[in-house]
This record gives sequence, structure tokens and C-alpha cells, in this order.
Amino acid sequence: KPTNKPTKMAPKREEKAAVPRFGRPGSSLKMGIVGLPNIGKSSLFNLLSESAQADAENYPFCTIDPNTTRCAVPDKRYEKLCSIWNPPSQYPAYLHLVDIAGLIKGASEGAGLGNAFLSHIQAVDGIFHLVRAFDSKEVTHVDDTVDPVRDLETIVGELCAKDLQYVKFQREAREKDVKKNPTMKLPPLFFAVMDKVTNMLENQQPLRTGCEWTAPEVEKINELIPGCITLKPTLPPLFFTVMDKVTEMLENQQPLRTGCEWTAPEVEKINELIPGCITLKPTVYLVNCSQKSFTVGGNRYIKQIKDWVATHGGGLVIPLSIEFEENLTALQKAGDVDGERALLDTLNGRGSVLPRLIKCGYKQLKLQYYFTAGEKEVRCWTVAAGSTAPQAAGVIHTDFEAGFIKLECCSYDDFIECNKGEKNMSSVKAAGKYRMEGKNYIVQDGDICHFLFNKATGGKKK
Repeated sequence: KPTNKPTKMAPKREEKAAVPRFGRPGSSLKMGIVGLPNIGKSSLFNLLSESAQADAENYPFCTIDPNTTRCAVPDKRYEKLCSIWNPPSQYPAYLHLVDIAGLIKGASEGAGLGNAFLSHIQAVDGIFHLVRAFDSKEVTHVDDTVDPVRDLETIVGELCAKDLQYVKFQREAREKDVKKNPTMKLPPLFFAVMDKVTNMLENQQPLRTGCEWTAPEVEKINELIPGCITLKPTLPPLFFTVMDKVTEMLENQQPLRTGCEWTAPEVEKINELIPGCITLKPTVYLVNCSQKSFTVGGNRYIKQIKDWVATHGGGLVIPLSIEFEENLTALQKAGDVDGERALLDTLNGRGSVLPRLIKCGYKQLKLQYYFTAGEKEVRCWTVAAGSTAPQAAGVIHTDFEAGFIKLECCSYDDFIECNKGEKNMSSVKAAGKYRMEGKNYIVQDGDICHFLFNKATGGKKK
């Protein structure tokens, strides 16, 4: 075994403030495929994972219950590490994917089992919004004609309508909550606040104005006398600012994730009050065109879709052809190398879009991964971007986080630059590129990590 020891602790970096983001934190996040019925959602789902067997038929609502699978995230760095160590266990990063049944106009009111399908969308963390952009007499359209802009407006309108129902319900529930008095306690602050309130009201002074309330006083007022008319709003002003802004956007069928610069306090308040809003979820627009259109680089529908997205908050638009991808997959499974090469040659240097879709979905969920590498296993460990070293260690096991001592690591690039083919870190250590990091270190995408922690029974373990 190499005797080289890790270099001294790396100098402290200036920590950047965490960027607020909507949605739940975590490393097991999911992307859902959303769109109208019968546009290729289940076919795309099956293409992205060989293990998936979703029904893909030429009629609406052939999918009812959501199908789930996972897709390996393609990464040449992972493949390189596997080729160096060649371990018996090799475990890539995965994108978790959900095939959700098609929505139709009126889904938010229950049309086409819409409420059930919308609840499935609420359960995912990001959206692949698939849009039909091909003409075909053989493949029926739920609205009889192909009109991508109309289809986009139908889906976005239904998502906004569902969110509006949810927001109004949450607002009413919160406003009812503040009218309920919990069991009263009588600390000194009780008398101070009640005396102050009484004096103001006797002088016909509304409680919401004319006085600089301290934070403890506000908390006590909300606890003891939430029903005071002159106190309205008893909820923090930010509650009403956020809920009014959200309601107005949804009434105008504007997704909450776009078209508005949310402040950090607003993001925090939204995550607290209405975390289930569908239109907060990151979205990638997938344009399903014919093989012919994909080969020549586009059609008239693709421009219409890009223009619509650009004027509705923007977003990533990726053209693809499920027809092309299915033909390519069939040739690969048949072992027809010449046929596969001939089909790819029609793209003039482009290739399958599927690897890009998986990477984009992973990125939209704000996920990344670090590597552990050794003779027994090379593995990608998925963490939320911005995770500290103890949080990243906890993905392996909670004991790693609870007993975290330090992290020994190097970047993938430094490892490849220094490595001379050996299955260890000796060359990296000799070059001074192997670092020791503490609990405040933010793990970077592609770090090769080795954690040291205290065992529950005492002592150290690597």
C-alpha cells in the first residue's frame, strides 16, 4: 500500500450564500413525462430504460397508473474510472423517471381522470413536457388536429388551474388557523402586549398601524388575539405579498417558475406555504417530430413551439424523434452495425438525443454526484448541489454523517492528470493534489471522495 499521506488541510474557501430554490431537497428526485394523451410519452419512457415496459398504444389513456423506472446517467468520467480499477461492482448515477398519463382540457375539473393524473405530477420534482410536432393519419390526436401551441396552452392552463385551486385552499386554511387560540399562557409578555393593545384600541388606533411591534410581540399577538379586526392581516405581510402574486400569475396562466424574479424570502415562503405547486417545477420541453423532420433539422412546428416558450417565461427546448430513436434501438438490438451506421449518417454527425435528455433532467433537478473508487467498487453517489461534506457522506450511510471527521478527496481532473495507471492515489498525493477537507466543504461534482468517521462504538473507521 502507498505510504504517501494526504497533504495538509486545504485553505478555507470563502463560502457563498446558498441560492434559494423551489422544491424539496434531496438526492432521490424524479422527473415526470407530461403531455397530452397519445403523443409518445410511454414510447419515450420505454426508450430511456430497457427495464421499463409501459404500454404504448395508439389510443388515449392507455397509461393510467404512473410507471416508474431509472436511467443510468451517461458519463465518460465514470467509464474511465471503471476502466482503471476494473472492479467487480460498478454503479453509475441514475435519473429516476415517471411516465404520467395524458392530460386533456378540463383535467383540473376532473376531465379524463385529470385530478388523479395531476396528483401524479405533484409527486415528481421536475417535468419533461412532451409536445407533438408531427403529422400522421395513423396516430390519432385527442383534439383531431395537430397544433403544438394549442397543446402547450392546454397543458400549461390545466397545471395553472390546478395550482390556483391548491393556492386558494392553502390560503383559506392558513387564514382559518390564525383565528384559533391555542392554550393561553401568562408570561410577562402577555401583560405587556395586552396592555399595549388595549391602550391603542381605546384610542381608536388600528393595531396594524401606528406602532412598531417587536418580533416577540407580534408572535404573542398572533397567539392570543388573532381575531382582532383592526389587526388584519394577522399573518406576516410577506404571506399576502406572495399569495397575491402567486394567485395573479396563475389566474393569467403563468407558471410560477417563470416570468418573475422571486426574492430569497419569497422562495422560502412559497416552499413553506405551497410546496405542492406543479408550475414551480423545473421543466424541459421535448418536441417529438417525425424521423424525416429530425433528419433535416426541423419543421414548421418546432419554430412555433420555440417562439411560444420564449414568450412564456423561456426554457430549454429539445427536438427529438421517437420514431428515429425506436428505429435506432431496433437496429442496435438486432446487432445490425451497418444499418445503425447508415441511420446515424443521415444526421450528419449528430447522434441519439436520449443521453442528452437524461443529463438535462439530472441537471434540472439540481443534482450532482461524487465518486468513490477502489478495487472492489466504483460508484457514483447522487447528492443535491451545494451539499456539505457530512451531508454527502450521509448518502452512503447515516453513521458517516453523524460521525464525520474529515474528507480526503481530489477532483476527477486532478486524478486523471496525475494518475499513471496505478489503482491508488499515490501519484495524486505526490503532486500535492490530494486534499483533506472539513465539515464546511461543499462537495463538487466529480470529486473522488474518501470519508473518515467515528464509529458508533468508538474509534475511527475509513
